[in-house]
Amino acid sequence: MTKAGPDDRYADVAVDTAKARKAYEEWMSRARPAILHSPDGTRRPYWLLRPLKPGREAYRLPGWTKPAGA
Repeated sequence: MTKAGPDDRYADVAVDTAKARKAYEEWMSRARPAILHSPDGTRRPYWLLRPLKPGREAYRLPGWTKPAGA
């Protein structure tokens, strides 16, 4: 990336959506589903610092039940 030049105008940026989609799909193939790996039924740890932290209920996975033997 470079600083905008004198000839650059608003909306001069172009995105290759096919390439972006391919990167997203590759990332998703490596990600583990939270519903299968969450020890406490949350999407991410509540203690994770965030600029605007939602309520605890926003972290819960819908339909999650504690695995047998856990």
